[in-house]
Amino acid sequence: MIDKAILAYITEAYWAMEPRTLDRMLGIITRHAEGIRLAEEELVAALDGKRQAKNTTYQVVSGNAIIPINGVIAKHASQVGGVSQPRGTSVEAIRKDLRAALEDPTVERIVLSIDSPGGSVSGIAEMADEIFLARQQKPIIAHTEGLMASAAYWLGSQANEVYATKSASVGSIGVYATIADDSRRMKNEGFDLAVLKSGSFKGPDKITGGFGEKQAEKLQEEID
Repeated sequence: MIDKAILAYITEAYWAMEPRTLDRMLGIITRHAEGIRLAEEELVAALDGKRQAKNTTYQVVSGNAIIPINGVIAKHASQVGGVSQPRGTSVEAIRKDLRAALEDPTVERIVLSIDSPGGSVSGIAEMADEIFLARQQKPIIAHTEGLMASAAYWLGSQANEVYATKSASVGSIGVYATIADDSRRMKNEGFDLAVLKSGSFKGPDKITGGFGEKQAEKLQEEID
């Protein structure tokens, strides 16, 4: 049986993420479907290879507030801290650090130190706007020595300046959605599930006998 927490985490969101990381996340679903259970350390390695300290916050170095944005980005801290989720950085943590750094009289400029494949779309647009507006108060620099992709690039691009080392990777802009169609499993187990709804696109039919063409077209519009 597939771990419901992992399945929900991956399929109930739109992703602005570097494709290889998303592939690794989908690979975990396949392993669980085959009955392979990963230990926590193996899960961390399979997802993004990083373990972000839970209480990591910005540090001030020579007047620079260095805000870490590492691993998969999610809207809430609870989405990047458990065994069933990748370790990374939450929008909540970024916002908290940014606001604190703006109020900190010892901070002259803010550095977004990024090593991230991107993450969930949820909350990214609002966080990007906040970073852009914060430039009116203090200079903001985005820097990466590793990966600044998709949602992470979305945030980093709002800084006054963006720097990347020669070996860094920057870009991979796009949005994904993954659909778990479990209709065959339910049919094999003898279940017929009926969904009554008020509109044709209310509750896509991913659990009611397949994901239809009209639902796919509607989802594509939202992704675009």
